[in-house]
Amino acid sequence: MLISYDENEQGLVCRLVGDLEDVAASQFREVVVRSNGKERVIFELSGVRFVSSAGLGALIRAMRRIRETGAAAVVYAAEPRVKRWLQIVGLPREASLFDSLSTARAYLELNACA
Repeated sequence: MLISYDENEQGLVCRLVGDLEDVAASQFREVVVRSNGKERVIFELSGVRFVSSAGLGALIRAMRRIRETGAAAVVYAAEPRVKRWLQIVGLPREASLFDSLSTARAYLELNACA
């Protein structure tokens, strides 16, 4: 799993590439650290082809920690199979799912500080 970051005034975009498995748990600690002080965190999953239960758990825990810092977190661009797994495990209770970066940003603009 590779995670790249794009930080700007609108927040932090984390692009995930590879398989979302248990090895990703430690990498999400870096995401949480980088998100500190940001109001918005966006996870792009277009490069994720496989998710394990451990990887999903790590993503959900990271999103909870991000929310505990006062930031809003969303997910976008998950391929249909990955999106279905995210919905099955209840990720929408933790973060909204979007198909595009523009809709994710628009949602955050309206709701991040609400």
